[in-house]
Amino acid sequence: MGRTLKDFSLPISMSFRLFGALLSGLLVTELVYYYINLSFVLPVIVGILFTLMHALIQAYVLTMLTALFYGEVSEPPKKKERKKKNAKAPAGN
Repeated sequence: MGRTLKDFSLPISMSFRLFGALLSGLLVTELVYYYINLSFVLPVIVGILFTLMHALIQAYVLTMLTALFYGEVSEPPKKKERKKKNAKAPAGN
């Protein structure tokens, strides 16, 4: 039950994270356009640089999260090792 819940909740939480990241990037870019209305060149340059930086960071983070998620899902389950019972107790010093 716990594994099934985790398999469904991780993609949903990653999609919410992606939506929040894109929305925050849009809001910051709009704030730059709104507050720096003194020239036409500066907001365009800042907007382009911020959009590229934001896209690269989010692509890296989401790629790492996705790789981590697929790594956890695709690994085979670990087998439990049985402990061997020794006839002799370990000798102490």
